[in-house]
Amino acid sequence: MNTLLFSLLFWIQGIPIQPAQGGTVTGTLRGSDGKAAAGVRVAAVPQTDTIDAAAAGPTLSSIAETDAEGRYKLENIPPGRYYIAAGRLDLPTYYPGTQSMAVGQAVGITPGATIQGIDFTLQTTSAGRADPVAFGVNLLDVPLDV
Repeated sequence: MNTLLFSLLFWIQGIPIQPAQGGTVTGTLRGSDGKAAAGVRVAAVPQTDTIDAAAAGPTLSSIAETDAEGRYKLENIPPGRYYIAAGRLDLPTYYPGTQSMAVGQAVGITPGATIQGIDFTLQTTSAGRADPVAFGVNLLDVPLDV
């Protein structure tokens, strides 16, 4: 009833109502040990004209987290071509299981389509969190005056 009321209200005001035009990608992520990778970030990264442009500042068009069985569902992805990436932002694993975007396989998204079976294995170095010491920041040596 509420949906009908809101639709009628928007129609009367002349505000166009458009259904979601994005696509969906589903799959399963496994760890290098073959077990389900639970609680891991998975995202759709737009394919760019050059790999260097994507590496300089990749954007995430859709993001999700794997469940206890390693399943994920990326929704409302705008039409286009995307790499599916999982794990750390600084060292992701790209579908079908490589850390090189150049070797990764892009998937095409069309409006309203669901692409299933994008299953891959997370590389060991993509798991966990970034090491702050590797970036020149040692969080244990923070001076503190009380």
